[in-house]
Amino acid sequence: MTRAMARAWPAGFAGVLALAAALAQSARAQEPKQFPAEAAAITVDVVVLDGKGQPVRGLVAADFTVLDGGRHQSITSFAARERPPAPAAAPVTSLDLHPRTAGNEATDAAPGAFVAVLVDDLGLTAPVAEEAKLALSRWLAERADPRDEMTLLTTSGDVWWSDTLRAGRDDLVASVRRIRGRASSASGDVEMISALEASQIVNFEPHSIGDEEYSPTGERNDPGIPPFLVKPEPRNPSASSLVERVAKRWLDSGACCWCSTSCGDCPPLTRCKARIQMKANDVYGGWHRRAEIVLGALERVSAGLAGMRGRKAVVLVADGFPRDPLLDERYRRVVDAAQRSNTAVYFASARGPGGSLGFGIEQRTAERSGDLGRMGVEEHTLSIGGAEHLADATGGVVTVSNDVAAGLERVSTDASAYYLLGFQPAAALDGKWHDVTVKVARKDVTVRARRGYLATSAVAPAKVARAADAERKGASEKEKKAAAEFLSSPELASGGTHGAIPMRLASYIQGPDGAGAARVLVVLEVDGAHVKARSTPEGRSATLALTVLAVARDRNRVAPLAQSIDVKLADKDLGVWWALFREVRLPPGVSQIRVLVRDKATGAVGTIAQRIDVPDVDAPYLGTPLITDRTQPSPEKDEPPRLVPSAGRRFARDRPLYCQFELFSFGGRSMPGVPQVTGGYTLEREGDVVAEVPPTPIATDAHRVVRRLVLPPEQLEPGLYDLTVTVEDALAQRTLTARESFLIAP
Repeated sequence: MTRAMARAWPAGFAGVLALAAALAQSARAQEPKQFPAEAAAITVDVVVLDGKGQPVRGLVAADFTVLDGGRHQSITSFAARERPPAPAAAPVTSLDLHPRTAGNEATDAAPGAFVAVLVDDLGLTAPVAEEAKLALSRWLAERADPRDEMTLLTTSGDVWWSDTLRAGRDDLVASVRRIRGRASSASGDVEMISALEASQIVNFEPHSIGDEEYSPTGERNDPGIPPFLVKPEPRNPSASSLVERVAKRWLDSGACCWCSTSCGDCPPLTRCKARIQMKANDVYGGWHRRAEIVLGALERVSAGLAGMRGRKAVVLVADGFPRDPLLDERYRRVVDAAQRSNTAVYFASARGPGGSLGFGIEQRTAERSGDLGRMGVEEHTLSIGGAEHLADATGGVVTVSNDVAAGLERVSTDASAYYLLGFQPAAALDGKWHDVTVKVARKDVTVRARRGYLATSAVAPAKVARAADAERKGASEKEKKAAAEFLSSPELASGGTHGAIPMRLASYIQGPDGAGAARVLVVLEVDGAHVKARSTPEGRSATLALTVLAVARDRNRVAPLAQSIDVKLADKDLGVWWALFREVRLPPGVSQIRVLVRDKATGAVGTIAQRIDVPDVDAPYLGTPLITDRTQPSPEKDEPPRLVPSAGRRFARDRPLYCQFELFSFGGRSMPGVPQVTGGYTLEREGDVVAEVPPTPIATDAHRVVRRLVLPPEQLEPGLYDLTVTVEDALAQRTLTARESFLIAP
């Protein structure tokens, strides 16, 4: 093997931006029919349930009545969405589930539901998080519909994964197992105040405690009376305020002591209440900042789902979510983003009805029986007030159950049959809120739909991200880190595939980076026909915003790359596919590469994702075989051309097809010229063996082991092919295989 041949695919090639007319302009599939989406049109997702909570099917437009501000509206468009039972799963291979290439071109196939599950791990203690993880894992493994697509993310940013249930069920379960409760337990804290109690004290109780004459139970609070003469407080009185209830708990636990001789010079009750107020302010401040993170994530995820088709839902899994009056503006923004994208917000309690936000096993003393009734109202009403507001306004549901999966099951049931109603409001965009009511001409049914809309133009997802970033300026460094970088992009945070800009993606594992990771070449092909070119004095050009995220499944590692690209275009570059090349570095294990391209001229967005399994880079491994029919002239005279990686696996029959593969971390690297590596391959066409080449020695210069194959076009009849490469490293005593599929078009 010559040194020039060893440079056939140089490492530096990955860092070069190649903009070219990748292929002759492809025949374009017809655009799928879209539900009307005029600027002023309003679309409402409607779920109709019978007395047993099951979706009502078979309704027609005449069965519905839509009121906008109490005024009857004509239904201009109507669609019934019914999903048949999931078919039996056919046996598939790993390559079928996780192909080497990915595409986001729109299809006419009816999509499944899209569910984004946001777990507020910042507010979960370890025991509660473990219960929620167990329920969520069981639901994913046993009951989730394989046709649905799910994005799992946490408010800390430690976990993020998105895939279809059919292909990514195991990966999603593995991601769930990584969730950790990050809220500290109050075990041993005698001055415990829950977030709910703190919120109620700060927002609804008096903010100043005067010098009070009487104790919570009516005994005289006279500092002049010696403590031992004060009558001990009864164990079971009923508190008249939340501050007094907490004061009783603190008295029982010893946090405040004004009535016991063992406490010495004890503070009066007024001083105890002042301490409670201070503690409540501190706890509430932490809750308020965390609530901002939750609402910001909900807003970005909802906004990012605007371009998705099918039933969409965001499920918040949290240990309660009370209504914070100081965050009303944030609530309105979440509701507006959800309504614009026709996304329903659901809430699933991570604790269930058996738990209590104000009392748990970590509390030293039991609540007094006289306070239990009031606590029940707080736990089942106030503790989820914010969640109920979001669900009610967007057509979602609040589920307080011992099983988080019950909330997810409700989402799946609602997605099995629902209706899309469209109407054209007569009023212009007046910037005001408009109430929407949907009625059904059936008895004993429940109708769930969004409650209204804000009559303003849509807010671009990029502006949503910038606003969220600006609001985090007042957060602590820990909280800023918790709001992970990838959450700032709504389309990436929500997951899913956006096809306004058609794209193709492929990733090629290359050599080790010397720091325990592998270099991975990312090849992105963009359909230039969906990007607006502008005329300048220098010629035609376009501007793209490119974001590449590489997310490790089993560890908290995100490799971001974001840049703006100015593309200079010749006439031959218009309306064809362009190729972009980038390199990321990934640790061994499963990762996901997500790419977002935004046309800055139009705001159109395309997103795409691909799963990649990186081998152990310290042991011998095969890089991803490169199959392509595109070449570039070699800078070395009399040397073969360089191969240009492709993001597709569909090739024409009228040109040669090349395959190149390389062995890394092979044995005997310090023994140049010693042929200890052999390689062969088998080529099959739709199950029939077309060619079988036994392993033969591969020459090495002790730096690279590379082999290139040339498949003449006359040997390739149209059809689907599987190429299996086999490499044997005699010194390392390992046999490695890699399989690639490709299609030869007529």
